[in-house]
Amino acid sequence: MADSKEVLNPQLQKLLKFLQDGQTYSRTTSTKAFTVVRFHLDEKRTRASREGNLFDQSFMGVWVIGSNKKKFSATLFVNDNNNASDGIPLRSNMTIPFEIPMAGATLSWEAQENTYIDVLFSHHSAINVGSIEQELKGVIVNSDGSSYDHDQNPVTKTPTQIFDVDSNRGVGTIFNYSSEILYLGKESILNDVNYQKKSLRCYPDQSFEWRNSDELYVRTALTDADDVVVLNEGV
Repeated sequence: MADSKEVLNPQLQKLLKFLQDGQTYSRTTSTKAFTVVRFHLDEKRTRASREGNLFDQSFMGVWVIGSNKKKFSATLFVNDNNNASDGIPLRSNMTIPFEIPMAGATLSWEAQENTYIDVLFSHHSAINVGSIEQELKGVIVNSDGSSYDHDQNPVTKTPTQIFDVDSNRGVGTIFNYSSEILYLGKESILNDVNYQKKSLRCYPDQSFEWRNSDELYVRTALTDADDVVVLNEGV
């Protein structure tokens, strides 16, 4: 009589291997209900890496519970010991429930300086935190940042960078306490002969909010403006 595996088509053989690997990992499942792992993204890791990006216990749910940066990039591969899964791009507060135990996981990412993410793995049950996610979104909407700095920034007729490139900026605010109009925009526009028609403006005794991660330049028409204060809020 032929071996039972010989009569299985390739797809069923792959599924059988998938389940066998899951059972192997299940024998090493933690007695804890949850495990939280911090993955540091400073150095690049690939799917084949096994240093700082491997979780080698079985689990039934994943929750990205936090990060120190507003934006990050990381991909999760479950059951990666048999290369059976495609990658899942992760985002903040993302949850992934599974109907059967997953046999460990690896993450891949490009180098992202001073960035980490905290991932919760649920060993014995799926995760569903939709209500918590809605609550957190409310907090994010109501807050433009968690840190800030402010300083006086004299403005001249020479275009000067007032905000640099910053992917973690919540909002930047310019307070124009001077008697001069401030012209804002890209450096190339502020150097154009028709800059007054092409640029953004902040009039005396008014403020201007910058909710963009790109750089921003500022200038006056003829006279320097000393009474300009800049508030920069970071997330």
